[in-house]
Amino acid sequence: MYQSYKVLSGPSPNVRPHDFMDDLESFFYVLCHVTFLYNPGRPMKSVSSHEILRPWMFSPEVAAGMKFMFAAVPGLPSNVTFENLGTKTVDVVYNMLTSLCAFFSPHHYTIAAALTNVRSSSAKPMHRLGSRKEYMTVAKDAYDSFLLPVNGAIEELQQLYPDWNSELPLPSRDSRASEVDSGRSSPASLSAPDDGPRAGSSLSLPLSLPPDSSTHTSRSSSKRPRSPVSDEPASIEHESAGSDTRSGRATMRTKGSAR
Repeated sequence: MYQSYKVLSGPSPNVRPHDFMDDLESFFYVLCHVTFLYNPGRPMKSVSSHEILRPWMFSPEVAAGMKFMFAAVPGLPSNVTFENLGTKTVDVVYNMLTSLCAFFSPHHYTIAAALTNVRSSSAKPMHRLGSRKEYMTVAKDAYDSFLLPVNGAIEELQQLYPDWNSELPLPSRDSRASEVDSGRSSPASLSAPDDGPRAGSSLSLPLSLPPDSSTHTSRSSSKRPRSPVSDEPASIEHESAGSDTRSGRATMRTKGSAR
């Protein structure tokens, strides 16, 4: 459903392995799924009910072809529908998705040319990233380009609906939250806290507007998403296979207390 065109097309010596572009493309398809079928406060309809999304669940060959055509044509296909978005919100979301299609289109043409060994004016040769520094630089540029229309859409929606979340109730904190530090309860069993991760995510857009209405039923913050690519190497903590289990539990308790 959310796999990129390159991954669906299968491995090839002429294309790069799975990389940052595949991750961005997967998120793009999640964004399409949510905006096409968003249903405020209720379960979304089945993917099979949407003409654009349904073929993305077919065989890899069919899904790859449909995703290529989805992004290859300027603008969204004429049969794209948005289930429960207000008129103004649809305009903003439509422009955002159109810009993201334009972002992926040349990449798709490059992959298609590499897979078929056919060069065209629409495709550049698949560039091989020779070093970590080059990889990080190209990845950061890609994330920044992807986030540009996303951040622009968030700002437009905030200007259109400055008070959209003023009447939303806050989620209640589970009474078991105090047990996390003591290790008696798993964080996975807790409900979202009042100021949990969702409140800090600016990708939670007011997508639940009924047509031509100013009533809003989603949450967001003023912060915009930033590129997750960092120039600093990731710090990975691990313990040796022979570490004592008691010390492992002590480490877990220490990290839990920090939270």
